Amino acid sequence: MLFIYDNAYSWHKILQHIANLLNVEDVKHNVALYVGMLSTPHSGLITVRHVVCYVDIPKISPVTRQIYNMIKHKCTIIANSRLTADLLERHLNIKVDDVVPHGIDVNVFNEQWINVPKLFDTYCMASGYREGLDRYVQFVHKYSINALLFTRSDIIIPSNLTVIRIDRYVPDCVIASIYAMSRTYLVTSRHEGFCIPVIESACVGSIPVVPCTLPYIEHDVPFKVMYCAWLDVDRLVNNPDGVYPVVDIDFEDMYKKLQEALKRRPSIDDIRYVKERYDYRKLYTKIVKYLKRR
Repeated sequence: MLFIYDNAYSWHKILQHIANLLNVEDVKHNVALYVGMLSTPHSGLITVRHVVCYVDIPKISPVTRQIYNMIKHKCTIIANSRLTADLLERHLNIKVDDVVPHGIDVNVFNEQWINVPKLFDTYCMASGYREGLDRYVQFVHKYSINALLFTRSDIIIPSNLTVIRIDRYVPDCVIASIYAMSRTYLVTSRHEGFCIPVIESACVGSIPVVPCTLPYIEHDVPFKVMYCAWLDVDRLVNNPDGVYPVVDIDFEDMYKKLQEALKRRPSIDDIRYVKERYDYRKLYTKIVKYLKRR
């Protein structure tokens, strides 16, 4: 079996989770598993007999359509959210066979972290324009929020913003401990295909504060808080710089909902519910079945 993934650590981690579920007898010749944006041409996609593509789509790329045209006669397309499936089908005319949400390693992200001292009111993991890094910094500065940022970027830091910069692999246990130091996880991203950190944060008891749009309304988290936002899918074709749907947000409502979230305390039962729902060992079993089908 050939494993192919786009150049991002998150996709490598997802592929590894799926591989963990494969038995020796499941590993067949001439079958490939591709995880990512379906935007990286790879000779293995042409040479194998069957391809299972687990797809995220933070931008609409003509390359994605070109790759699909080459392999559509022998591939299964699995989207990571209803939003991703809709974008693939309506804007790229790519047939989606199934939707499987992302899973996480609940042996790491779980309720064991809930008693970690809460040093920050909110936290964000963002490193660029798409992830809303500029929005987060502006919001934190405007409302003088005691906040934490986990980033790969060099930025001008407001006095009330603590920054952890990363330039290499960070173990999941470290990420979980950082999430757990904050009462809330605030999403300011302009677009996500699924947004795994929402689930990871919820499983350690940090309350997600998210836009009231797809894909965030898909997350099955009983204690998440949603603020006013608008998803402009039409800007897929009218935004040449980004070529992805843009979420516009209401700072005033976001601040109001953040204050609401700070007063909440998720119950152990609610945290365990999210953990049970998003255990990768359960979710990715479905992807393994597609790999074994042919």
